[in-house]
Amino acid sequence: MAHISPQWIAVDDWWDEYVRDQERGVIEIRELVKALNRRWEQSNVSFDADPLVADWTESNPQAGPLRTNQEENWSQWLAHLIRDSSGGYTTDMFNLQFNTVPTRVRCERAYHDEDLHDRRVDILAEFESRGVTIEVKIGDEHYQKTPQTAYLTEKHHQRNLDWAHYLLLPHSKQDVIQQVFGDQMSDPESHRPTITATGSNACDITVIYWEDVAQTLRRTLLSDTEQSAHWNASAYLFTTLIEEQILRFYALPSLDEYRYESLGISEIERIQTIDSDEQVEYLEHLLAEITHE
Repeated sequence: MAHISPQWIAVDDWWDEYVRDQERGVIEIRELVKALNRRWEQSNVSFDADPLVADWTESNPQAGPLRTNQEENWSQWLAHLIRDSSGGYTTDMFNLQFNTVPTRVRCERAYHDEDLHDRRVDILAEFESRGVTIEVKIGDEHYQKTPQTAYLTEKHHQRNLDWAHYLLLPHSKQDVIQQVFGDQMSDPESHRPTITATGSNACDITVIYWEDVAQTLRRTLLSDTEQSAHWNASAYLFTTLIEEQILRFYALPSLDEYRYESLGISEIERIQTIDSDEQVEYLEHLLAEITHE
């Protein structure tokens, strides 16, 4: 029998403990998703299953209709939901009152300026008296241009609107955006921090996270405030993609498969990229919202 080094035995013991810790997180997440799924089954909305029931992760052959490596595609889908919202979703999403559908929603609106760099706004939504811009980010960390892009939108826009500007990014980029803007960010740990503009060629920006988008979509679907079946179907599918592709949640079928005996290297590598405590907090928040309705 070959001699096994004590160092390797120590590594094996550490690995076994590490796997058990990760598995405990997976088990807790699985039970919360199952509880959410039961709530959806009991609800009166059109969908009787939680959005996390479908597996649209990149490793699955049916990974969904969105090319997730391109931020423009995320912008297009979000713009579609804003364009077709009757006001329920947009009011909740932006903490602003929208009583009507937008008059126009455009993506990739470019502005040429002789004094500043040319900029392109990802989403531009116009309402009767209000304008909204959204800079959509997934992996791109070039956040510095956002306040100037907002300024150019206001400068070159022909209608006199009350403007609100947003930077949408994953919560995992919170430290990066804090490093970029530093003291310009007011209360960076708050739910929606504000980037205060410096100089005359910039506008204040509200930071929102993809978690906010997914949670708002879920609330809107369960409250049945949007009457369009097409809007609800698009919102339901988009929620699945946000939570599985950006927030890195496992789908329920995958969670049911993972047991201690089957949790291998590839699964551990994926779990290392997520924060199980944050995911548990997110799911508990969703469950609490449904329970208190």
